[in-house]
Amino acid sequence: MIPRFRPPLKWKQIFKILGGAEVPLEDWEKRLAAAAGYAHAVWFPYGRVAVKAYFESQSGNAHAVLSPFNCSALLAGLLSARVNISYVDTEPTGFNQDPDLFLSALRVSKKRTGIIVHQWGIDPHLPVNATPNPLLHDKALCDLVSPVEHLKNDDAVLHSFGWGKPIASLHGAALFTNFAPAAARWKTWQQTNLLPALPIRDFAECVALKLAFQPMLFGVTQQIAGSLPPARQLSGNTAGGGTSLPGNWNRLVSESIFQMAWEQIETQIKNSAKRIEINDHYSTLLQPLTGVLALPPTGVPLSHYPVRLQNRDGLHKHLLRSGIFSSNRLFNRLLSDLAPNQNSKRDFPNARRLCAETLHLPLYPSLGIAEQRTIAAAISEWCRQQEREKSCYSITTDVSSSTIRS
Repeated sequence: MIPRFRPPLKWKQIFKILGGAEVPLEDWEKRLAAAAGYAHAVWFPYGRVAVKAYFESQSGNAHAVLSPFNCSALLAGLLSARVNISYVDTEPTGFNQDPDLFLSALRVSKKRTGIIVHQWGIDPHLPVNATPNPLLHDKALCDLVSPVEHLKNDDAVLHSFGWGKPIASLHGAALFTNFAPAAARWKTWQQTNLLPALPIRDFAECVALKLAFQPMLFGVTQQIAGSLPPARQLSGNTAGGGTSLPGNWNRLVSESIFQMAWEQIETQIKNSAKRIEINDHYSTLLQPLTGVLALPPTGVPLSHYPVRLQNRDGLHKHLLRSGIFSSNRLFNRLLSDLAPNQNSKRDFPNARRLCAETLHLPLYPSLGIAEQRTIAAAISEWCRQQEREKSCYSITTDVSSSTIRS
């Protein structure tokens, strides 16, 4: 079996959790800021909690502008902070919000905040200093190798360090800024809401994640994912579309979890070149199929490898039968459908098509070239099957005859 991703947990790391000491949070935040290339960092246990803190730290009624093709965790933070939302459509052929529609929606009011999501590390193509409005750059699982330049006083950059979504103990996120007053507001919010750590909970969840993603057991996890709540969490299929904050939503994690997260960050930085290599190799292998597949840009250390195609679900099932796990559930519903409101009654045709066409192929640093070739061969086989089915029957212009092709 080829899994979609492999959480890099080691047993010796997991067993250190029970003996963890109190976390020196300020020292951790300084390390994060230096690693990411910003002056200040404020840690939160979830990306969605960081979103909540960012908007609740603003003065007045918060209003956000973003694409509806986004992770439900982002929506959970907005709903929890009671943010008014205006959606804009995506690019016709890309993966991010349409930059012209995005800027147009921001110009309605200087108080609106734009959420720029760097989908999987793909450049959103927004001109530098394009708007005076505050901007939240959501870089999710992107590597800490390309800091956002020209941040304004109220801008922020959000990074998430979780790799076992949505297992609470492996989550972590931070808001970054170059301006001390903004960091002070977020820090006050954090200290007001932060709960003490529960090491035994962290330990149990890490063990569950380690076992569930063993190649021999992952298929079983997927099969029962629709019935048992723990399995739904392990497979990323949260109840209610993930539009609410999880239990223990602002709980501190144990010191060993911070150390594991730091090792993961260092590993991500080291593996940036490897991820670019995997991305580019996928592009080379799948280039002959670009009449069927739309591929992401090359030269980028992607956190996921998305492709676009019609009959996405058909390819997903074919890969599963071939022992290859892909994902058609990540962003499989628009945010405007998960939580409709008075501002989202119109449809978003580009985003809806993107939602129905996106499939995520396996991508992790230990994915070998031979495995990529196996994946590409399985996709190519499916494409040939589709072509044969399309050409099976054809009717000539001669009304007195028809041809059936084998």
